[in-house]
Amino acid sequence: MTANTAQIAVVEDDSALRELLVEELEAENYKVFAFPSIEDYQAELPSVDVVVSDIRLPGSSGLSLLKHVTEVGAPALILITAFATVDQAVDALKHGAADFLTKPLDVEHLLLSVQRVLEHRLLKQELTRFKSQRKGPAGLIGQSPAMRKLYHQIERLGTADGSVLITGESGTGKELVARAIHELSERRDKPFQAVNCAGIPSELMESEFFGHTQGAFTGAQGKRLGLFKQVDGGTLLLDEIGEMP
Repeated sequence: MTANTAQIAVVEDDSALRELLVEELEAENYKVFAFPSIEDYQAELPSVDVVVSDIRLPGSSGLSLLKHVTEVGAPALILITAFATVDQAVDALKHGAADFLTKPLDVEHLLLSVQRVLEHRLLKQELTRFKSQRKGPAGLIGQSPAMRKLYHQIERLGTADGSVLITGESGTGKELVARAIHELSERRDKPFQAVNCAGIPSELMESEFFGHTQGAFTGAQGKRLGLFKQVDGGTLLLDEIGEMP
């Protein structure tokens, strides 16, 4: 679905307003279905991405349609009314309405609302597709040759018992790789700790890594275990190790 292929249903008993909404939406290249009542809409039940519905309608109300839409999980619903109250708007939004507009209707506002709702639906669809992709170890995502090579290296290193050097630009996921190696190793049930070496002042580095006893230096009010002791048997990631003195 794109903005140009989106389908919209308009449910409005005011024929003049219904025709105006159809005209304006079709001008934006949407395919539009128009109905004078909820019953007419439900009788045909076209496959649409958004329903724009008045609240006060002959027969069933827009709020009953909101309940139906919420239960079946589709499509998004924008409600419009000439008798809005704050409580009514809050209640509609709380129960799943995508937006709540008042009459006299600002058509530009409606078009913006429809666009926003469609963009949100596209984002949710993309997120669902993204989550369904096959994942590598520790939630790493990607199936390119480079990523498959990385997965193979992680699996091999998971069985190793030595130190590992992970290199890469900032933000490329070095900590994720470290966690993946940890989770595939025999140390998986022990602690994993990542420490930013660049954030530790040089005068406190020895204390951070090896710990200290009470009174060892000014401000040392109690005994403290160092990081090496805290993660004993597990994995310690020395992030930005090149920043250490």
